[in-house]
Amino acid sequence: TIVFNAIRLDPRERYPSVEALSTDIRRYLSGAPPQSASQAALARQEHSATVSIAILPFRVLGDQSNSHGFLASGVTDALITRLSRLERLSIPPPSAVLKYSNGIEAVRAAKDLRVQYVLEGSIHTAGEYVRASVQLVFAEAGIAVWAAQFDEQAKDLLKFEDSIAEQVANALIPHLTGEERAQLTRSGTASSRAHECYLRGRWHWSRSASNQEELAKALVCFMEAIADDPKYARAHAGVADYYLRLGLWGGLPPAESCAAALQSAETAVQLDPTLGEAHASLAFALWAYRGDYSAAEQHFNLAIIRNPDYASAHHWFGL
Repeated sequence: TIVFNAIRLDPRERYPSVEALSTDIRRYLSGAPPQSASQAALARQEHSATVSIAILPFRVLGDQSNSHGFLASGVTDALITRLSRLERLSIPPPSAVLKYSNGIEAVRAAKDLRVQYVLEGSIHTAGEYVRASVQLVFAEAGIAVWAAQFDEQAKDLLKFEDSIAEQVANALIPHLTGEERAQLTRSGTASSRAHECYLRGRWHWSRSASNQEELAKALVCFMEAIADDPKYARAHAGVADYYLRLGLWGGLPPAESCAAALQSAETAVQLDPTLGEAHASLAFALWAYRGDYSAAEQHFNLAIIRNPDYASAHHWFGL
């Protein structure tokens, strides 16, 4: 806050004197919050309690084989999902940032997406180890205000994501509540292997719109996740989405595929009633299999309330 108040583009929003800046630094060193910012800066802070940040797709360096290809999109989506749970953060959904996967300048992306900050990074894989290098860019000044490296074994992706999400949140929101910290670390499973299988499944599923082989791989991954943790709701929702897409492909008669999707989606909702993706899958299945428009609308609304940035919920509700 002190740095940002000192470098505002509008001089009227900066500290009015060196003494005012010194006072805030002394207050910070003594553990008190800054106080001497200009009235204009304070007013802007009061009216912008929500911080906007775009998380750009991570770049993959090193081993880019299929064994690690899911990491960039998986970690990016996981960070968006986790940080979006904090009401004080406003984050564009994965569909909005996908086009910035080619290393577009952070400041330009921030301008396009109308956000205050941009998080960008790269993932380097070497054998069974993963390193993420990330930096947080303050768009108004065009400078990196925070950067860090995270090293972890590939099998510990949950811990990897927890570390990044918590440090990014702390950089943006200095005083996280206990509830907000709990929201950040809520992943739906305590099994890193189940989580990795789920991320792999979602990666294959996202590539399956024109490739049935990818769709089959997605099911294998989702089932591996369920085998490792039968109570992992996200994996059951993934199975439901597999059957919904299979029905659209014509791989099974629609009645059979939608019935299977309905069963998996109901299981996901029972395991985690707060999971927006599960409600969206259940809503689609209720509409497609039973023609129950009323129940489908109810669950689509629940999906959007639980996860406003889940693009598929809006897409399917539109249908």
